[in-house]
Amino acid sequence: MNRKYHILFLIATLMVIALKVEGQYTDIVCAGSMRIYKTSGNSGSSFQWAVDGGGAITNTYGDSIEVTWGNKAGIYTIQVVQVSTNGCKGAPVKATVRLSSPAINLADSMKLCKGQTVILDAGPEFMFYEWTGGNKNQRLIVDRAGTYKVTAIDGDGCLVNDSVFVSLAPVPKVNLGPYTTLCEGETLELVAGPETDTLMYLWSDETKSNSKMARAGNGQMLSVKVTNLSGCSASDSLIIWPCNIMASLNEVQNTITPNGDGKNDTWIIPLLDKYPNTRVQIYDRWGRIVFQSEHGLPPNGWDGTSNGRILPMDSYHYIIDLKVGGMKATGLITIVR
Repeated sequence: MNRKYHILFLIATLMVIALKVEGQYTDIVCAGSMRIYKTSGNSGSSFQWAVDGGGAITNTYGDSIEVTWGNKAGIYTIQVVQVSTNGCKGAPVKATVRLSSPAINLADSMKLCKGQTVILDAGPEFMFYEWTGGNKNQRLIVDRAGTYKVTAIDGDGCLVNDSVFVSLAPVPKVNLGPYTTLCEGETLELVAGPETDTLMYLWSDETKSNSKMARAGNGQMLSVKVTNLSGCSASDSLIIWPCNIMASLNEVQNTITPNGDGKNDTWIIPLLDKYPNTRVQIYDRWGRIVFQSEHGLPPNGWDGTSNGRILPMDSYHYIIDLKVGGMKATGLITIVR
């Protein structure tokens, strides 16, 4: 390190003081720097130096001293007393030094969630910044793992640097599934993830379990946020639409042509599978039951048979009882062959 000399004052016979002043202070120094301060006096005189904190006298050369400054910012005083060859002491002469100690606190390490970004901020109190890669802004947006270093210079010309290691952390996965339809009395279990101490769940209704039972509603939206121990989060949402079963029953097909051509071969009622306890009864024109089920229609619909016997072409009367809220529907289904 080059030594920088500062002539603080001149002590003559009558203690006339001439200060070399830089603004308000005799000297402005950076934390950790070393300075040599020099004075002049009568021939043969000795000098008694003192520094009132903030720095330490590391070498004394008679009419000059070497001071190594610490890291605590503040205003400090250097004092010197001239002692003549006869042992007479002059009045103490003082000079003020302002110690500048800029600091950056980036933290030792940070977690970066995969697919997201983190902002590194060196603080606003500097005149110059330079990050790893050459960015010269106060803040640096980071989207990948690595060690990032910043060098900054404050208004006093003091340089400081800091670095932070950014590691990549995984983001939890959550998928509630596609938008769905629920009918009255029907429920659906939504599972946001496993039940574990390493994941935290927060639903839109403020509950915190890993799963939730959804019920029929008026287009309600349910959302969940999942956070892992690294602080990384992911969210998903689901809209539960109400089924309009009565509209479906009012618009149910009224004709089937069970000829095996794959077109309109069976009687299918949309949304009826949402009501598994539905009773379906089909009567012929004489009031005899030709088909009855306590659990809706067969998976592929009714094929126009009665206990495996092919029914003749005719119109048949049906009664559908959903077993929910007294909802029923009646009508005619015609078989055309």
